[in-house]
Amino acid sequence: MTLAVIVLDQLENILRRVLEWLGPHGAIGLPWAWAIVALTVIVRILIVPLTVKQIHSMQNLQRFAPQMKEIQQKYKGDKQKQNEELMKFYREHKINPAASCLPMLAQLPVFISLYLVLKHAPYQHADDLGWLGLINLKAHATTGWGPLLIGKRGKTIDAIQYIVGAAVASAGDDAPPRVSVDAAGYRDRRESRLVDQAERSAAQAIRTGDAVRLEPMSSTERKIVHLHLKDVDGVETHSEGDEPNRYVVVSPVG
Repeated sequence: MTLAVIVLDQLENILRRVLEWLGPHGAIGLPWAWAIVALTVIVRILIVPLTVKQIHSMQNLQRFAPQMKEIQQKYKGDKQKQNEELMKFYREHKINPAASCLPMLAQLPVFISLYLVLKHAPYQHADDLGWLGLINLKAHATTGWGPLLIGKRGKTIDAIQYIVGAAVASAGDDAPPRVSVDAAGYRDRRESRLVDQAERSAAQAIRTGDAVRLEPMSSTERKIVHLHLKDVDGVETHSEGDEPNRYVVVSPVG
């Protein structure tokens, strides 16, 4: 067993015991979700000295950067002489070029061990993770971040679909597949509302004898209305206006 494996194994055991101590069956008694957050915060606090040392080392290198650049320019035609002068400069000013990397390397085992612990964290389905504000794409997107994904009148999700479709088309396939982006069954619900709105508008146009203007909608949504009313007796449809405010007009026939 190598030294690296031994170190990672020991760090993982320590972090796991701390997580269990913080968790619902430990001395602190936090829910597992909050215990994971607390463990992450504790680890970040413990490695603050290494982070500060890394920042100071980087700042030290940046302070001498102009002088080192002058040496590189002066001896750019002689790499061996350039390296000799740079090493001499490092010794004179007590600079360690690797000093900014060492603290970061020292943190890697901690982060790897933390990842291994969290990967096998004993999360229970009963834990309430609602405080994280995560999007549940299976639920109707009426609260939280869900509406942001769909956008007003579906503009955001339509834009996402257009971008994904353009990316697929640019892949160079002769017959790229049709891309459809959906969230929480929005497309089906929206189509159902459009069909209902189209039927009510057609009934109103026949009853009153006046044309009915629908709300502005995308070309895809206008197509749904046109196709649904195409075979309905007594009405006809056409689109008016300019994008993005183009709308469908349902007119009585005769």
